[in-house]
Amino acid sequence: MILEAINQGLTYIDTAHPYHDGMSEKFIGEFLEANNLRDKIYLTTKLPCWLVKEKKDFYKLLNVQLENLRTDHLDFYLLHSLDIKRFNEMVDLGVFEFLDEIKEKGLVKNVGFSFHDEYSSFEKL
Repeated sequence: MILEAINQGLTYIDTAHPYHDGMSEKFIGEFLEANNLRDKIYLTTKLPCWLVKEKKDFYKLLNVQLENLRTDHLDFYLLHSLDIKRFNEMVDLGVFEFLDEIKEKGLVKNVGFSFHDEYSSFEKL
């Protein structure tokens, strides 16, 4: 189904660490590699912020995700499921420095976030 969608013009695949019981990134990585399609799509995954307890977890998680996706870079990397509390925790751990670093290193082209909170919190973010 995914191959047919790409053949028909699909250019964007979005996945995340917890999707499909933790198997989505591995599946997408294997699929793209087996079909030599990595360079034909924009690939997105999300940092599972709730698993970040200390600064070193940023790279630890990203490296696992890159390995699972069988790629050396992501087109988009989103901070997953932010609310104001989680956003503040990420800021305190240095998430902006991490995002700048991974963009400078070419590991990620674009960054963003997915949001799950009140509009007033969105404005603060």
